[in-house]
Amino acid sequence: VMFNFEDARFSQKNLRLAVAKGLNKELFLDLAFGFAKTLNQFVSNGVFGYNPDLKGIAYDKTAAEKDF
Repeated sequence: VMFNFEDARFSQKNLRLAVAKGLNKELFLDLAFGFAKTLNQFVSNGVFGYNPDLKGIAYDKTAAEKDF
């Protein structure tokens, strides 16, 4: 999932963060039957610019509701 920052709804950082926290990525992976994986940056391991220290945003429904 990527956000269009020019869209008025997603130009607000707190709303993007709430959506990111509110997405249960594991559920999406289950629906893909092994044909998908989670990512937390645009480049893959082994590609220039990859940063192993970047962590994804964990699913947290309570925090998502609070941020929204």
